[in-house]
Amino acid sequence: DFRSYADLMQGALRVDYDLTDEVQLTSLSAYSHYKHGANSDPDGTAFANFDAFIAGQIDAYYQELRLIGDAGPLNFVVGANYSNDKVFEDQLYDTRFGSTRFIGGAPNVEYIRNYGIQKIETVAAFGQIGYKVTPEVTVELGARYTKTDRKFSGCTSDSGNGLLANASQNLQRIFAPGRTPATVAPDGCVTMNTSFLPGIVTDTLNEDNVSWRAGATWNVLEGIVYGNVSRGFK
Repeated sequence: DFRSYADLMQGALRVDYDLTDEVQLTSLSAYSHYKHGANSDPDGTAFANFDAFIAGQIDAYYQELRLIGDAGPLNFVVGANYSNDKVFEDQLYDTRFGSTRFIGGAPNVEYIRNYGIQKIETVAAFGQIGYKVTPEVTVELGARYTKTDRKFSGCTSDSGNGLLANASQNLQRIFAPGRTPATVAPDGCVTMNTSFLPGIVTDTLNEDNVSWRAGATWNVLEGIVYGNVSRGFK
C-alpha cells in the first residue's frame, strides 16, 4: 500500500492592548503539530526490490511580544520572540526481496533504518524606528539579533532482526582488526565514528547573528524615491 498522508493541526492567538493612545502592546502565540508518512517503491522496477517507508513529525511553538508606537513624526517597533521546534524523521528501507548482496555473498540485511531527532531553540530581539525629517522625507533604522541552538541525535540502526548488527561487527573486524568488535543489540545503532565504534550520533550547531537595515523615502511630485541598505541572515 503506497498511499501517503499528512496531517497538520495549528492554533494561533493574537492579543492587542493599547497601553496609551500612541503605544500598543501585541502578543503573538502559535503552536503547530505536523505528522506525515509515505510509502514508496523507488527501485524503478516491477519487482519488490527496494521499498521505502518514511514517517516524520514536527512540533513547533512560537511566542512574540512587541511594542508598536506612532507619535507624530516618530514611529517605532521593538520586541522579542522565542521559538521551540522538535523534528523527528524515521526511514525504513525494505530489501528483503532484492537481488543486491554484499561482496563475497554475505546475506542481505533485509531492513535498514535511519532516524534523526532535532531540537531547535531560537531567541531574537528586534527594533525599528522611523522618523519624518520633513513631511516628504522619512528615514528608517532597524536591527535584529538572533540566536539559534540546534541539537541532533540519530543514526542508522538495526531493524530488530540482528542482521545489520552482525554486518556491523564484520565491518569492525575489517577496519579495526586488532580489537574485539563491539556488540550491537537488535534495534541498536550501527553508525560508526572515526574509531569504527558503533553508536548514536549527537551533534550541535549554535549560531547567532545581527542583521540590520537603513533606508530613506522621499515623496516627491506624484512619485516616491527611496534607498535601502541591509544585511540579512538565513
